[in-house]
Order: sequence, then structure tokens, then C-alpha cells
Amino acid sequence: MYPGRFTYREDADRREFKSAAWHNTLVINGRDPFEYIRTWEFGPQKPGDILDVRLQPGCKVAIARHDNYEPAIHFRAVVIMENEFLLVVDWVENLSPDDLIQLYFHLDSTRVVLDPETGSAETQDEGMANMLIVPSVGLSGELLPGRISDLMDISRPSTRLCLTASQSGATTRAFATLVVPWFVSSCRPSVSAPQIIRKTDGLCCEFQMNGKSHTFELPQTSSMDPSLGLHRNPKGIS
Repeated sequence: MYPGRFTYREDADRREFKSAAWHNTLVINGRDPFEYIRTWEFGPQKPGDILDVRLQPGCKVAIARHDNYEPAIHFRAVVIMENEFLLVVDWVENLSPDDLIQLYFHLDSTRVVLDPETGSAETQDEGMANMLIVPSVGLSGELLPGRISDLMDISRPSTRLCLTASQSGATTRAFATLVVPWFVSSCRPSVSAPQIIRKTDGLCCEFQMNGKSHTFELPQTSSMDPSLGLHRNPKGIS
């Protein structure tokens, strides 16, 4: 959920609403990808690119990268499976061994239940579409207060989910998160934690949902380096 603008005043509210931790993104060591100085002014921003967009039967895929944590490079793939779920795959290269990674999801709800063992969380609002968030193994969850603004100077309470990766010492790390909509009046979806499998030519993400197995293959990151040139099919891939 996008938190909105809320205010243009130079105060703590403005900084919170503009911070990465109030959006749906990955941060390293709790640091914003670039500095917010004041309204309409930011610190230097490193390159960021949409590397690939694919339209496949039943789903849409977009892959992006940015270099704001240089020398670390953050890649994110977003897979929208029509009428079923959203899969977010993050992988970061060139990390320092002691770097810590946090993934934030801003939920438009104050009724959120966290499973401390798996890091998964779900909203439980009657009569509304709810969200079940299931991360891959190795991510611990924490619920944090937030706010969402639909109109200037007006906000309502919300909840932010922070997923923190255990410190592994690896210089390349990958994570997957499933976001599944559901209604309280319907059967709660059965979802396994997505598993990331590293291959010589890329990544593979596997999981089960309601007894059905899903597998998504993602290409090797070096082949998506914008400096090498990327073949884009404007009509998508069918």
C-alpha cells in the first residue's frame, strides 16, 4: 500500500511518509536508498532500470534493478498471477558479509496477526479483501505502526510488516515473498513458504498454494545488466 503524501511541511511526519520503511521495498542496514533532504530535494540517486517486462499466459512479470546501495546491487522481480497472488523475488549481489537486509510491506489494516515462527502475517478485516503474506525461510517478522493518508493533512492508522533476514555472511542473497488476497468469509488459502533455488543460469522459486505446485524461473542477473544491452519485446512474451 502506498502511504500517500499527508503533508508538505518540513517535519517528522513528512520524513516518515517519504521513507523507504513506510513503503513496500527492500533496504540494507535500515538505510534509505537515497537521502531525503527536504521537500523537492533529495540526495544523489544511482541508476535504476526496468530490465524486462513479460506478458505470459495467466501472469505478468516485471524485473528491475537499482544501484543505490552500491557496491551492492538490488534486483526485484514482481509476478502478478491473475486473480490469485503476487510473488515478489528480491536478490542482492555484492553485499558485505555483515550487511543486514530488511523487507517492508505497508498494510492497509490495523488488524494484523503475525506468526513469529514463520514471519508470515495476515490481515483479518471483516467484509474486506485481506492479505496473507508468506516469506521464504530465514526471514523473521515484526509488526510496526504506520499511517496511510488519502487526503492532505488527514491520516488513518495502518500496520507495517518488517521482514529481517538473518545475517548469513553471504555476498549474494535471495528472498521470495508471496502476497495472497483472501476474504475472511471464504476458506483461508493454504500456502507453503516459497523456496529459492540457485541455478547456474539464474534462480528458481517453488511453492505450493491450495495443493497446487508453482515454479517460476528467473534469468541470470548478469544477462540483464543494462550496460550489456537487453532485448525487450514490446509485445511481451506469450
